[in-house]
Amino acid sequence: MEAIGQVIGYVIVAAALMSPFLLGWFAVRVYRLNKGLRAELARLAPVANVDAYMAQAAATYQQWQAATASLQAQHQALTADVAALDAEAFQLAAWPPLPAHDFGAASEYEQQLGQIRDRQERLVRSGTAAALVGWHAPADAAAKRILDRALALVLRAFNGECDALIERVRADTLATYERRIGAAANAINKLAASLHCAIAETYVQLKRQELHLVHAYQTQVKTERDEQRAIRAQQRDDDRAVEEAARALAAAEADAAKLGAAVDRARREVELAAGAKQAQLLTQLHAMEAKLAEAEERGRRAKSMAEMTRSGHVYVISNVGSFGEHVYKVGMTRRLEPQDRVDELGDASVPFAFDVHAMIYSNDAPRLEKALHDMLAARRVNMVNQRKEFFRVTIEEIERVARAHHGDFHLTRVAEAAEYRRSLELSSAPVPRALPPPVPVARR
Repeated sequence: MEAIGQVIGYVIVAAALMSPFLLGWFAVRVYRLNKGLRAELARLAPVANVDAYMAQAAATYQQWQAATASLQAQHQALTADVAALDAEAFQLAAWPPLPAHDFGAASEYEQQLGQIRDRQERLVRSGTAAALVGWHAPADAAAKRILDRALALVLRAFNGECDALIERVRADTLATYERRIGAAANAINKLAASLHCAIAETYVQLKRQELHLVHAYQTQVKTERDEQRAIRAQQRDDDRAVEEAARALAAAEADAAKLGAAVDRARREVELAAGAKQAQLLTQLHAMEAKLAEAEERGRRAKSMAEMTRSGHVYVISNVGSFGEHVYKVGMTRRLEPQDRVDELGDASVPFAFDVHAMIYSNDAPRLEKALHDMLAARRVNMVNQRKEFFRVTIEEIERVARAHHGDFHLTRVAEAAEYRRSLELSSAPVPRALPPPVPVARR
């Protein structure tokens, strides 16, 4: 036991003596391992960067693939559109021009439109509006029923497209909608090509004619409506002129009666007076007789206006500030005072008042106005609405035409345009600076 104890003691002593060496060796070992690990990490760093770069490259490649697919889809869509437009252009190039329709009344357009629609109905009932192309109908009843339904579907789709266009056609959309009818026929025939179904060209042409006739019918209806509106406006103007003439006649007769009685009294007073008093009363009598003559003349003119409903004034007016140079309105009024009509035209709807160049009295004012309008028809500013009586001409042209139909009359060549020219002067004048505030005066 003592020997074992001695051995253990020697071991403990040896361990105590060797511990610094063991700790140093362990530290050196740890340092070398740490240095080797750093070197290994430095060696593997490029590999880690390559992985990140490859991941980024893969993401970029996917983005390019998506962009390429989108461009390919756009290219296919544009190619299809170009093909459709080429087919549409070929279709329209093959279409013969439609005959011009110039009927006198909307009812004639409506009658022709009914005939076109009857022809379409006959084609539908006979089964030739849409038919099989390059293939005979099968003998099997079930297959034939399927194809009949396919033809009906094709025809219904085309009719729906055409009806929507015909219902909305206007002057500015006529050519566009005509092209759309051809494009619709081509697109539907292409979709139905696998079933050997197609819309007949005759039926497409009838739809095209219907489109043009509906537009012409709408135009004629609007023209007739405008004419009726003009007639009603003319009738209102006539009634107003007659009423004004009646009121003016009554007023003139009342004034003449009062002045006549006053003149009679003045004459009796003149007969009774003498000397300076008589001379003074005689001067007053002459003034009253002049007023009586003027009232009687107004009564005669009012009576003449009331009896001659076609008499009136044809006026030539301009508004340089509103419509520019060389634009004139040639109209007619039956007002007893024609300037009242000109003043109405220059109300708040235009920025400046109208200038009168001529006021031509005529026993048949509507005939004179129509003659002037016919001679100046090519110079109309608005070629669609005939009620807009503005013409882009020179005053010399209006004078020449008016004198050819009426004879001599007074004409003012230069428009005064006082408000417009004064406005130009004010707009070009320098803007005055604001006045400085007043200096307060010190109180004493």
